[in-house]
Amino acid sequence: MFPEMYSDPQARYSIWMERNPQPLGFLTSLCDHGRVRISTLGPDGTSSAAAARHIGSSVDGDPPLLLRDSYEDAAEDVAAHRADCLVVANAYAGINRFYISKKLVLATAFPFMTPPYGVAIRRDTKRPENTFNLATHPAPRHLINDWFTVQQLSNLVVIEASSTSAAAKMVDAGEVCACITTEPARRKHKLAFITQTVRIPMLWSVFVSTNHKIFLWST
Repeated sequence: MFPEMYSDPQARYSIWMERNPQPLGFLTSLCDHGRVRISTLGPDGTSSAAAARHIGSSVDGDPPLLLRDSYEDAAEDVAAHRADCLVVANAYAGINRFYISKKLVLATAFPFMTPPYGVAIRRDTKRPENTFNLATHPAPRHLINDWFTVQQLSNLVVIEASSTSAAAKMVDAGEVCACITTEPARRKHKLAFITQTVRIPMLWSVFVSTNHKIFLWST
C-alpha cells in the first residue's frame, strides 16, 4: 500500500500554489541579450528539465536549456556566464554547495509538481523475479520500499545513476533490468512502468551568478 501522504498530491499541490504564488516574473530582467538561458540536470526527461521548462514558460519565446550531467556542471555554466540561471531541486543532497557559494546566489524559489515517477523495464522483457539490478538517482531511492515487498527487496541490487533519465537510458541499453524514472524518460526510451506512479510536489531553487545585476541591485 502506498503511503497516505502520496494519495492525492495534486490536491495538496493546488493548495500550495494558492498559498504560494510563483515569483517567476523576475526572469524577464535576467539578461540583456535576448532569451534567458537556463542550465540544470539532464539529460532530457529529468524532473529538473521539466521544472526548467516550467519556469522558462513565464517569459516570451522558448528559453534554451543547457542540460548537464550534474548540477555542479550546470552551476559552472552560470559561473562562466554560459547560462543566466541554475535550477536545482531542493531534494538534491548537495544543494548546500550552491546556497553557500562564492560564485552563486539564490534568486528565487518556486514549487513545481514533478512528472510521474515509477519503476520501469524494457517492454520486451518480463517483470524480474529473481536477483536483478535497478538503477536510480539517490533522491527517489527510498521509494523502493513502497514499491517492492521484503522478499523482492532481498533480490534487489541498487545501482546509482546520475539522474532519473540516465537510469532509463541504462535500462534501454541493457545495462540494468529496471530503473526508477519519470514519465518523460520512460516515454523517450520506450519503457513500461511495472509499478504505480507518484508525482511529488517539490520546491526548486533558482541561482544566478554573484555578480549578476539582479543581485547587485539588491545590495
